[in-house]
Amino acid sequence: MNSEALELWGRAGASIKSSRILLTNDPDGSSSRAYYAAFYAISALFALRNRFFDQDADVEKAVHGDLAKEGSWPQNLGSDYSFLCSLKAVADYGVLNHASPEETAEGMMAAAKIMKAVYDAHPDIFGDGET
Repeated sequence: MNSEALELWGRAGASIKSSRILLTNDPDGSSSRAYYAAFYAISALFALRNRFFDQDADVEKAVHGDLAKEGSWPQNLGSDYSFLCSLKAVADYGVLNHASPEETAEGMMAAAKIMKAVYDAHPDIFGDGET
């Protein structure tokens, strides 16, 4: 049992729920929470390997470099994570640019797919898989 992985998984679940709540009235906030849902889910997966990250960019590198390279992660999930990174950048730092409701909904779907992939890799650890 890895308490860090479970804590990160809990944060992923809370983030995706927050993203859903914010979708209608705050697409930027919703986009940011969708990104963090995926970020925490992937971080939970790596925590099972006792690997932890200090920077967001390191997680993206690990998704493409480690998970995709070893074949345990489909390429489309790497693309989904990169999309979420781009969406978060606009949502958090766009100043005059904002995430659209359509992009935000796409981001939430991408985050949910990533969370499902993490759950499917370790259903015995990550509970019922509810996202």
